[in-house]
Amino acid sequence: MRRTFSLLAGLGLLLFLNPQPGLSVEASAQDPGIVAVVNGKAIAARALDEPRDDEIHELEQQISELRKKGLDEPVRRQEIYEREHKIFERKQKMLDEVIGQQLLDEEAAKRGMSGEEVLAKEAYSAVPAVTEEQVEKFYERYKHNLVQRPEAELKEKARGILVKYRLINARQKYIASLRAQASISTFLAPPILRLEVSVAGAPFKGSETAPVTIVKFEDFNCSFCQRAQATLAQLLARYGGQVKLVHRDFPIDPLHPTSLAHEAARCADHQGKFWAYHDALYASMPKSTSEELQAHAEAIGLDVGAFEQCLTGGTRRAVVQRDVEEGNRNGVKATPTFFINGRPLVGAQPLERFIQMIDDELARLP
Repeated sequence: MRRTFSLLAGLGLLLFLNPQPGLSVEASAQDPGIVAVVNGKAIAARALDEPRDDEIHELEQQISELRKKGLDEPVRRQEIYEREHKIFERKQKMLDEVIGQQLLDEEAAKRGMSGEEVLAKEAYSAVPAVTEEQVEKFYERYKHNLVQRPEAELKEKARGILVKYRLINARQKYIASLRAQASISTFLAPPILRLEVSVAGAPFKGSETAPVTIVKFEDFNCSFCQRAQATLAQLLARYGGQVKLVHRDFPIDPLHPTSLAHEAARCADHQGKFWAYHDALYASMPKSTSEELQAHAEAIGLDVGAFEQCLTGGTRRAVVQRDVEEGNRNGVKATPTFFINGRPLVGAQPLERFIQMIDDELARLP
């Protein structure tokens, strides 16, 4: 039977709280044995290991089996990362509960009360009673999922469930108010998946020696890719020489049965005007017939004869195909997909998500 991490349990985990009032946050962040400092008191990492969490244990076993198969394939590394991230999320929830219980115990000690007495006074007293109408609605909605029992018994059970969740919500709100007044630093680090994505020979913007490289795999007929262009422009303006933006082609044939636009952009690259052609394609998508592609070439001032010869001769087809193969090798399944110093980010994410990852990469610089 799976053990659950109860919101209302006494939490024997607090046995692992290690009071160290003089402990600095900087020192704690470098100590793998400490996962948080709350009002000057450290919480040991082992607090999240006891009692054993069956969900984490199962995920760790899956990771162990995957590692026996080796880490050569990016797809397998992705599978390991996904399980590591689930473990991180689980431990983060556990840590939040430990912190909440510590804050509650501190507040109770100040008042000379127990934690439950504080909750009864500050949280539970404001919880409204469950009405008969609410019980009836809950019962009608879920009665088909309930075991066969007398209706009165089931309704009483429904009342108990509603009361329980109201108390849980009230406790969470009160703990949140204590957190807002507390000094809290946490050091649980999320796992990072970093893949080796080749950029050799690919068109790029920004400084060649920038410490952060964003590789984008795109389909010129993808509306989400088009939407991402404004975000990428903002990032280049924000970070200047700290960011290099690299383009890789990833036409998704089942959706858009021609990679001709990608070949055309690479023909423009052959004349040193890849980004002008790239922007023209997104400005007028999804126009990608031979005539429309030639019109773009004329508009940006390409040698149209050389461009047409390049396109009709299929001389850049192999370049596009190499990009597709590189994307497949690194687990790209949708566009746009980005790799920020090898860390994958899928979809037209908001600017803030990119900033978070880029700032994290810059913070890791020696």
